[in-house]
Amino acid sequence: MYDNFKLYNYSKALVSPDGYGRHESNFLSGDIINGFETVIGTGLQVTTKPGNAVLRYGSGGTASAYLVSLTADFTTTLSTADASNPRIDAIVLYVDTSVSLPSGTPTAANLDGLGVAKLIKVNGTPAASPSAPNTAAIQTAIGSTSYPYTILANWRVNAGVSALSQTNCTDTRVFAAPKNERSFGQGSFIESGGVASFTASTLNGSITAGTAWISFNGVLVPQAFNSLSLTMAASKDRYYYVTLGNSTIQAATDVSNGAASPALPANSVWLAKYVSGASAITSVLKDGLSSLGAPIYPRQFSTHALYNPSKFRVYRNAALSLPGGAPPVNTKITFDTKSFDTGSNFDASTNFRFTAPVAGFYSFDARLLILGSAENGKLILYKNGTAHSVGNNNAASNFFGLAVSDTLQLAAGDYVEVFYSNGINSTTAIEVGSSNCYFTGFLVSGM
Repeated sequence: MYDNFKLYNYSKALVSPDGYGRHESNFLSGDIINGFETVIGTGLQVTTKPGNAVLRYGSGGTASAYLVSLTADFTTTLSTADASNPRIDAIVLYVDTSVSLPSGTPTAANLDGLGVAKLIKVNGTPAASPSAPNTAAIQTAIGSTSYPYTILANWRVNAGVSALSQTNCTDTRVFAAPKNERSFGQGSFIESGGVASFTASTLNGSITAGTAWISFNGVLVPQAFNSLSLTMAASKDRYYYVTLGNSTIQAATDVSNGAASPALPANSVWLAKYVSGASAITSVLKDGLSSLGAPIYPRQFSTHALYNPSKFRVYRNAALSLPGGAPPVNTKITFDTKSFDTGSNFDASTNFRFTAPVAGFYSFDARLLILGSAENGKLILYKNGTAHSVGNNNAASNFFGLAVSDTLQLAAGDYVEVFYSNGINSTTAIEVGSSNCYFTGFLVSGM
């Protein structure tokens, strides 16, 4: 009854050696726990420093890993440099599973049974613009397509040299990190794949395979999903999503064009929205934020980098003069040109404002350069039509700059504008251009 349960940390348990690496293989992504950096030695020698690594093999429920340690410096001598062209060599750590120890008591050299950890150089091909060895070249060098390996570094060996510089090294180590990450308020998202498309003049479409991260009880859990071919019904809106524990892309019940969107099931993330007409798909929402209030297409996120869908920078390009008076006259600055606006949340043609796509905390910064003398003015951030954050108040001659910055808590649909308050009885000329008169902001975090 219980044959498929495996208990490892119990002295009377009978398990195969690969069981001990199974938890690490499924818990961690990346290969390097610590160490294994490569540094220059003498001449064409490179030294690999001590460290610990996890080299995976297998798949599914039986996937496991070899736990590899290097306990002392290991020196590798690269081949003689080509006389005419540079090349790139790879330093590769792998497990040779064809090697087994003699029967009996394991030796001090290797206490782990079948398999020996090895480190070799894999020579690249000299060329004017050389490339590092590819997978096929590495597998040929290590002797098998099935040996688990990781590339620690690529070293460029320039033509005719007899010694290396540390600048010749490209560190390629991928450090291990938990696959299930604490979400810290980050919602579910699509990390890769999930590209939605359709065939023109038909009701047929497709979505590519990928990986989603689903927020579950405060933890982000990865969920791989398969590709999907689809056929729409006529004159419908259909929403696709990925749900935890299911590798098949799911579809919510079709709704009429323009009807209210369906509710997202628990432990799921939206992927795409298809819209069809009488005889063909007319559009697919695959980028930006939908009325669902959630990201609806691949959003890049990892422990090292966060894809933020809401960030913008705008500036005033056309000539601009602003009125003044006593009391001061507050005039909106009409930023008319975008440096970028990744979520299409800034209106640079009509209302000249940023509108929050989702509830959260947003950081804003505005700068202004004034042309004139004895000016008395200040920049103000307006939230929903009301002055909220007042910048500095300067009095100077010829040129002077004004700035205002703040972090605001916004609900979805709240908007932010920049006003200039001019307290003198004359018109103020503004120095325009990307570096003189600009407004920028981004989403810091959700609520």
